[in-house]
Amino acid sequence: MNLETKAVDATHPSAAKTENASIVNSFDELAKKYAVLPKSNKGYSHPALNKALHYIYKNYANPIDMPTLASSACISQSHLSYLFKYYLGMSFKKVLMRFRIAKSMELFDNNPSLQVTQVCDQVGFPDLSFFVRKFHLYVGVSPSVYRDEHCRGEDKSAVYLDLKNALQHFGHLDV
Repeated sequence: MNLETKAVDATHPSAAKTENASIVNSFDELAKKYAVLPKSNKGYSHPALNKALHYIYKNYANPIDMPTLASSACISQSHLSYLFKYYLGMSFKKVLMRFRIAKSMELFDNNPSLQVTQVCDQVGFPDLSFFVRKFHLYVGVSPSVYRDEHCRGEDKSAVYLDLKNALQHFGHLDV
């Protein structure tokens, strides 16, 4: 899956809408495949929340804080925080964390020869040990085990498959 978007001609108003729709669709695909967001009957249709998710999608590899995110969404920090909790049921930090973990899983799936440190850097984690702890927390196995299991293509253990299945089925979006 190619998650990169084409350059947008800023002079054409429909081009920006097309890019935004493409990013939201790509975010949806990633969210569904790797259970980034929780199941919600509310969806995430608020315009400011969509802007914030767009910003996360485009800048996940860089440090992101609430003031910057709120500014990009043209909304106050407290209201944006409320939107994350109301529509997604979790804080922006947790959404960002889950998105980065999902991107790391995607990188391992697409290129199992990558080193864990390379993936850690590419998805925006500032510290390798923090990345390994969070990856293990969300996925159920360490990044190297995830990568190695994918790389070998061997039959995976029942426990590993159950954990991966639970992660993928927990929190799919109803869009």
